[in-house]
Amino acid sequence: MPGILNIIVLEQNNSNMPNTDKAGGTRKAFAFLSLTWTMCAFLLILALAACSPQTAPSSQPAILQQAASATPALTETAPLPTATTIVAPASTVTATEALTATGVATGTAVVRPTPTGEPPANPYDMLQVFGFTSPGNLIIKRDRLPLDDGAVNNVLMTLTEARLGQTRPITEEVNSVLNVVTYNDKYFEWDLTWQSDPISGVARLLPAVPPPGSHGAIGGWNGGKLLGTDDRVIALRTTTLDGAAHLELFKWNKTTHAGEVLKMVPVGGGAEKDAIFDADLDINMADLNEDGVYEVVADNVAGVQVWSWDGSKYVPKAVQ
Repeated sequence: MPGILNIIVLEQNNSNMPNTDKAGGTRKAFAFLSLTWTMCAFLLILALAACSPQTAPSSQPAILQQAASATPALTETAPLPTATTIVAPASTVTATEALTATGVATGTAVVRPTPTGEPPANPYDMLQVFGFTSPGNLIIKRDRLPLDDGAVNNVLMTLTEARLGQTRPITEEVNSVLNVVTYNDKYFEWDLTWQSDPISGVARLLPAVPPPGSHGAIGGWNGGKLLGTDDRVIALRTTTLDGAAHLELFKWNKTTHAGEVLKMVPVGGGAEKDAIFDADLDINMADLNEDGVYEVVADNVAGVQVWSWDGSKYVPKAVQ
């Protein structure tokens, strides 16, 4: 190396010098050698740091990461979802299945072979609920609802992030979402049809309407026809760390197989916005007039606030 060669040349040139000069030259040579090794080590550290992979933190709520990561690379009939949507197609095929499928490839899609044999006697036996959420999140409730009026009812899942465990510390606010899964009678499997945008807070139980022809509990309303029309309404209710209650309402669209956020007018007036209601203590829905159209009832410290449906949106009434 250059440092060692310099020392050898320096020793040869100074062999006839006095001892003091030789000692001084030797000290200078060792100082130069130390500086050279230090610079080499510094450059090596910089090179290793540049080659190390960097992982950027995800800004997406943890409860949504499972749905995003589970979106398949190939689909049977639907194009790939865009970056602005988290809706999974009704019939999907994973990348592994695409490589091993015996179907015929058509462009960027693969036609999956139709399963043989008898369909399952009970399709709900094929439902693996934990396949629709990531570890550490909680499935608060699941309800069988006839959202699409199909032969097999949809399943509505209410999910929330866990403060204890893998997702959130106990002092941090969490998010909650709704998942709707639909039975695919061609492939005998359940697919994620729609997932709502998250709202803050821990999801709370809501009573669901019993499926037609069943003898379920009386008094449920989630998933029912609450607007006086044939449209079904699904809801997500949460409680945040400050103790406040929140309620978000969606109208289910049987054509697009997706929930559409209803609209509301805030207390005191103003422009209509998405129907996310807030209350100090609790919030619920009830058919106060017994006319088949449900009102939103919010319990606050100052009194009870009611919103009524006017045919296109919920409007506030006087505080009771």
